[in-house]
Amino acid sequence: MLAITVTISLTGLANQLALSVIERTNEISMLRALGTRRGAIRMSIAIEALVLTVIGTVIGLLVGLPLGLAGVKAQIGGMTGQFTTRLPWDQISVLIPVILIAGLLASTIPARNATRIQAAQGLTS
Repeated sequence: MLAITVTISLTGLANQLALSVIERTNEISMLRALGTRRGAIRMSIAIEALVLTVIGTVIGLLVGLPLGLAGVKAQIGGMTGQFTTRLPWDQISVLIPVILIAGLLASTIPARNATRIQAAQGLTS
């Protein structure tokens, strides 16, 4: 279930980055015309992907953990007199770097498309 969720999230992230590249075609071509290197544009897209990934991860943890605990307590807490929880911090600490790496991988295709924009393309429109 987690793999499906991460796959859907990465698809959404790649879609958002692709739309960002399309919307900023003129800006990227102007930067290319001014002499910005392709690596700098790729880095810009990668940083944007990391920022979106970190924000999504933090919001997901801040909202998902309390809601998950509330759901478990609602289902199991009424059956037993005592209710104790232990969050899987070891799994969460392993999952966060994997999510960041996956976010960087989701930025590769939009970054490649951004670096293929010709400098003259934005100057003509």
